[in-house]
Formats: sequence, structure tokens, C-alpha cells
Amino acid sequence: VLIIIGPPAIVTDKLKSLLHKPSKSNGFLMQTPIARFKNLTDFTFPANYLTIKTASQKPFQVHYVDVKPKFAASQTILCLHGEPSWSYLYRGFVGPLVAKGYRVVLMDFNGFGKSDKFYNKADYSHEMHKSTLIEFIEQLDLNRFTLVVQDWGGLTGLSVIRDSRVSPRIRNLVIMNTGLPTGVDAYNVLSALPFLIWRCSVMLLGSRIPVKLLFALDLGRLRQLEGYAAPFPDHRFKAGVAKWPLLVPLSGRSKVAEDMKEARAFLKTFVKPVLIAFSDKDPITRGADKDLKSLFPASAPITHRVVEGGSHFLQ
Repeated sequence: VLIIIGPPAIVTDKLKSLLHKPSKSNGFLMQTPIARFKNLTDFTFPANYLTIKTASQKPFQVHYVDVKPKFAASQTILCLHGEPSWSYLYRGFVGPLVAKGYRVVLMDFNGFGKSDKFYNKADYSHEMHKSTLIEFIEQLDLNRFTLVVQDWGGLTGLSVIRDSRVSPRIRNLVIMNTGLPTGVDAYNVLSALPFLIWRCSVMLLGSRIPVKLLFALDLGRLRQLEGYAAPFPDHRFKAGVAKWPLLVPLSGRSKVAEDMKEARAFLKTFVKPVLIAFSDKDPITRGADKDLKSLFPASAPITHRVVEGGSHFLQ
């Protein structure tokens, strides 16, 4: 006999989680039912999947969009999303860029979008996301491509470009609303306060994070909210969402902080073209654009833009 005790709303949530069965389960891996995406009329790109094998995890499926122009592409553009979004974030980029002759690739990190999702938060790590991205680039054999990053797509992507398997393949960088944080101390605690509040909220809510509400607060429009929430039928699918903010280093001695320091050091040697585009209304990353720009050598061809009125998801 199963007895659930609690306020009506909590009881309802518990019943839903017990009754809802994911369409695919392989141990601790799940995949969002494809029916969740069928009504997204603004995201009708064919779905592609790669099997990713990392040293610490069982193989999992990563979803990606790969749209090519009618004739030979002049260049490939790989776009990486952050927290708690997915490749849907870049849907507006695809048409215009392909029309100009570019091949556009959008990848969903594990735990997001149409990619497989681990049920246990402990299965998500910065190293796992890095390994996923490196293998993804190698499997697709992406060469001389432009890497577009935002939010955790930046922390992961900018950490990966120094890898010898990736660095020679990069042609340009586009960096939006992200950073390479190395910890919080007395000198930056005030600027880090908005993120610290967000992190505390995530610690309290865990996998009950209201994804749809987050996008409603940031974007201020309702039409696309179902698209952003589609990958997460219930809390069991949000372990990746609940873990990513907790991976941002608070201590300069953490493994992730050390990785961020190494990434920052590598950017001091990066002399390929870079576009840094940050919005002026994002409380989380405000000011990080100047910090990132200062990392590149003076000889690097850098274009710096501030998107007026833009929010965290400036795409």
C-alpha cells in the first residue's frame, strides 16, 4: 500500500511522477517522449543522434540539428546552449545563416533538449560535458568552424578549445553572456550576488526548478515557453538542469576552477577572430564581457558589441 501525505499540490506532483512513464529507460538514462516536441511549429528541423562514449559513463545519445545549404557550405557554425535551454534557443539562427551559405549545427548537451538524460544528478560533471563536446566534434569531423557559445555553453566550449583535438579545428569564436569564473572572494562577491541568489534557489528547488517560469521572467513573452519547457515532462528529467549551476566554482581550489584558469590562460594565446556580444540587461554575466576581452592578446582581431535591451537569452 502506497500512502502519500502532504499538501494537495505536492501530492499531485508525486502522483504525476509515479504515473508518468518515460518513453525510454536504460538503467538511469531516460529520453524525453518525442510527442513533447511535435507541436513546435518553429522547430521542425530533422533530428540527428550520435552515440557518445565517455570514460566514466555508459554510452548515451546526443541530439543535434545539422542543416546545410543547397550548395557546398562556405563554413560550419556550431552553436552551444546553456542553462536551462537547448538547441531550440538557436532556432532563429538557422534559416538566415543557411541562406548565406553556412552549415549550422546545434547540439543538445546530455540532460537537455532531445538528448538522453541521467536521472541522478551525481552523473553530471564538467568533465562529462567536456568529453561529450570533444567526441561530438570528432565524430562529425567539424573543421575550420565557428564556435558560438552562451552561458554554460561558454564555460564548456571555452574550456574545450585548448584541447589539441579541438584547437586546430576552430576558425572563429562568438562569445555571448558567459564567463570563465574561478571562484568567489571578497573582491567580486557583490558582482557575483545575482548568481549566488540563483544558485541558492537551485539548491532549494533541486529538480523542481520551474523552467517555464524562468524563461517567462527572462524573455517576457509567452509564445515560445512551451518550446523551452518541452524537454522536461516532470522533475525526473531535470537532474542536468539542477546540477549545472552547482558546477560553477565558488572556490578557487576546485577542479572546475582550475579548468577555468587553464582556459583563461589559453585565451591569452588565441589570435583568431573573436566576436564578444553581451546584453546590457543580464544581471548574471554583466561585466564579464570586459573580463573576457582582457584575456585575449592585443593583436587578436576582436569585435565587441553590447546588445541594448537584451536579456540573458539574447538569441
